[in-house]
Amino acid sequence: MKTRFYKNVRWLEPFFAKTKGLLPLHKVELVMGFQVPLDRCEIINGRCLKDDQGRCTITLRIMNQVWRVNMNSTFTGVKHTRRSIYSILCDFAHELAHVKHWDHTPEHWELECRITRRFISELKRREITNVDNWRRPK
Repeated sequence: MKTRFYKNVRWLEPFFAKTKGLLPLHKVELVMGFQVPLDRCEIINGRCLKDDQGRCTITLRIMNQVWRVNMNSTFTGVKHTRRSIYSILCDFAHELAHVKHWDHTPEHWELECRITRRFISELKRREITNVDNWRRPK
């Protein structure tokens, strides 16, 4: 089964392909990006959901929220800003590691580091040096 990518995270496909051999890519069914509505406070950066057959859906937050403190000490969402390529790739590596090692064990963290190294090699290959901006890699 080919993994489907939502349009807003399609630029992650070459990074996903670099993880071949590290984890069972056929188990990742869908990768999608989301942004939290401005009226909700959410701090989750990513999520990996597994079904009964072990197929995974990975969701990644691609936008940050900017908040304003009101006079009565409450918060109001003002706008969305783009997250950096670096932070999205770090979250993607973490969620991909859950495909093979579900719990946060030393094996999970080691696999996450190996995936991140492969992502770094892909960034270098594509000559992407500024990972703080949000120009999607071609």
